[in-house]
Amino acid sequence: MRKILTGLAVLIVSQSFAQTIFPQITGLEIYRNTAFIKEKVSAISNAIIILPHNIDINRLNISLQPDTCNILQITQTKPKYPQEYKNLQNQIELLSQKLQTIDSQLKALEKIQLDPKGLDENISKIGNIYEEKLAKREKIKKQISQLQKKLEKIRKKYQTAIKLKTDCQTPQLKLKIPEKITGQQQYSIYASTFNKKIKIWNNLSIKNQTDFEFRNVSVEYYPYMKTSAIQPPSFDRPVFRTPKLYMKQAESLPQTQITETETKFFYTVKNVNIPAKSSVKVSVQKKEYPADFSIFIDGYATATPFLIAVFKSDQNFPPSMAAFYVDGVFIGKGRLNPISEGEKNKLYLGEDVFVKVNKYLKENKIEKTFLGKVVTTKIWHYTIKNKHKMAMKIVLVDRVPVQRTEKEEIQPISSKKWKKLEANGKIIWEFTLQPDSTLELDFGYRIITAT
Repeated sequence: MRKILTGLAVLIVSQSFAQTIFPQITGLEIYRNTAFIKEKVSAISNAIIILPHNIDINRLNISLQPDTCNILQITQTKPKYPQEYKNLQNQIELLSQKLQTIDSQLKALEKIQLDPKGLDENISKIGNIYEEKLAKREKIKKQISQLQKKLEKIRKKYQTAIKLKTDCQTPQLKLKIPEKITGQQQYSIYASTFNKKIKIWNNLSIKNQTDFEFRNVSVEYYPYMKTSAIQPPSFDRPVFRTPKLYMKQAESLPQTQITETETKFFYTVKNVNIPAKSSVKVSVQKKEYPADFSIFIDGYATATPFLIAVFKSDQNFPPSMAAFYVDGVFIGKGRLNPISEGEKNKLYLGEDVFVKVNKYLKENKIEKTFLGKVVTTKIWHYTIKNKHKMAMKIVLVDRVPVQRTEKEEIQPISSKKWKKLEANGKIIWEFTLQPDSTLELDFGYRIITAT
């Protein structure tokens, strides 16, 4: 049964009167592994808090204001239902008795022995009475069903009772109640090679597995796991799991605020509506940055051309799963690495199908010189074609062997000058290919070994 969560039902008990208070919900606090409903209430030193949550007292997080206020005693008890609950029970019991009486009357009508004289007239009379009883029976069943729904609504409202005693007269209580709510951050990355821009759309998917419906609530999302540990855990091999959520779009775009301190980072999304037993997807923020695009080819691995975007961000983006689009075409999903504020960030955007790369072994021979040295020569040939309608920067990477002994001499071979040759044998070339142009490159090495 659905209901709108408007707050905690708090029953304040004093020596002269008892008062029921329904404080306003303050929002949701969602982590990757858990979530809390946040609420507050004004009380007195002795109070009975009636919660609409089935929760153990040890899982309830309570804080008090002012800071000098302390909890002297806290006890969990069974809640006492209001008089309305007892009245509904009495009505249901009375209607159930009437229903039993009608059932007995229907069975009696079914057993009546009819006189053959005036058979048709008797059948008609008994049939009319039988139909009237059936209609009355269905009407009572509907009444019982409606009353049971009201009864269940009250029962869920009064699920847990907590006796609280403090050492101050009018404490302000803040409660965090764990519930079956999950959140997952998801990015949509849109790359435009024509406009040379990167768009980052940050979405938050919230799955509400409770019977509560939240309206215009404020959601704080922390993109990390909440832990109760007070010291570092022992090292274990990590296992990554990605939950699958089936979502529907939220009714309106919420307002977002990003909070970043020395110890935590979280999003606050306001005016969020979350139906009961449902999932929503809300837009957290949309950012756009100028970007430089290039093609990266690791010839030593697969010689596959990958599109890369390099850009500077004005804020930090924590890692999460993302859907990637290039020039309006969906290319796949993957994990987005952390994006750092003020630094050059690099995004790989999948294989570029408009750049064709062909690599083959052109020469492979072993020779022995008259001085007794062994010369091993290997040369590959690259053909790189740019099918884009614009010039593209090409970064080609390959490797040559590294000298292992003094008897070896390594001589890199390249038909075009490389930009950088690193000590580990990594060679980097950079070119700019015009539209529909082709680059031919011979690359290899010569190993001279003294015998």
